[in-house]
Amino acid sequence: MTPARENAKKARVRAPIFSLGLAAIGLLTACAGSSQEGETPVGRTVDNEREAAEAKATGAAPADGPVAAAVPDDIVARQAADLSGYRTGDGTALGFDTMMTHLASADAICIGERHDDAGDHFAQLRMVEALLDRRALRGFELGIGLEMVRQPYQPVLQRYIEGGVSDATLVGELNFDSEWGFSFSYYQPIFRQALVRFGSLVAFGVPKDVTREVAEKGLEGINPNQRRSLPELDLDVPGHRAVFDSMMTLHPGTEQSDVLDRYYQAQVVWDESMAARAAAWLSQRYPGRKLVILAGAAHCHPSAIPARIRRRAAFTVVSVLPRAKSDGADPARDLLVREYEYHILREQGAKAP
Repeated sequence: MTPARENAKKARVRAPIFSLGLAAIGLLTACAGSSQEGETPVGRTVDNEREAAEAKATGAAPADGPVAAAVPDDIVARQAADLSGYRTGDGTALGFDTMMTHLASADAICIGERHDDAGDHFAQLRMVEALLDRRALRGFELGIGLEMVRQPYQPVLQRYIEGGVSDATLVGELNFDSEWGFSFSYYQPIFRQALVRFGSLVAFGVPKDVTREVAEKGLEGINPNQRRSLPELDLDVPGHRAVFDSMMTLHPGTEQSDVLDRYYQAQVVWDESMAARAAAWLSQRYPGRKLVILAGAAHCHPSAIPARIRRRAAFTVVSVLPRAKSDGADPARDLLVREYEYHILREQGAKAP
């Protein structure tokens, strides 16, 4: 066992949490974020970290940030289809409205996504709309936590919700295309629903510097100021490492165990940071708030953000994975898919009214 792996087995690495509402802590990694044929489902952000490390090792200049591929403005609307639900614990099939009634009883709902899959984003949109319908009847505040917007940009989101920023200005001020690397068109319908129906947008993304340092040097290699900026970290959540390892199996550049250990530590920093942000936001006005979290599929696995929110407070958190009804799990995603608490299933070729 490598020293890094041995350190990872120590139950918890603790660091004080300061000003969680405004904290800016870490960005990475195994999001299960890509749906492109022939690619491992790890996602774009881990590729950026690997490429930066390779560039540093070879003396080459690092590549520019990711550039969002152009997609049609109505890319999400084109994926409109009938939706249904499935509860994995007992194998129960659920109608969409019944499923949403179940989910609306939770404090937080983590909806995993493949960042470039418009069908996943349509499912997210319909779920957000259904929760906003229930918000109007029950009076809770609905927050939408966004992995794709970094926490320092929260004031920009606030101006948008208050009607002071157009969509075009928002994209520019968030540096969305270069910071996130996937088109805003995937997310614009949800932003618009929050704007016109009094939802809240909450920035969950975190700056790259700490997680990039962790991915390169490990937790023991970062400086004390970076360490103090981290929330409490649990590197030993049951099942979490197994899911991470299964998703990284086919990913190039991670064959060495010490490299994989550092990437895993960075993944935990990322999950814990989003969980800390979620718990802080819910706690501010509990029980008058509910939270939807939009993040890469691996981040919403029950052992990732959900488990880490529950550790911080007695919140009810559920994990939901959008899938096409005919989809099967490929080997690299099998653990991820089957252990989700709920699936939302999209009919193929059956357009919704």
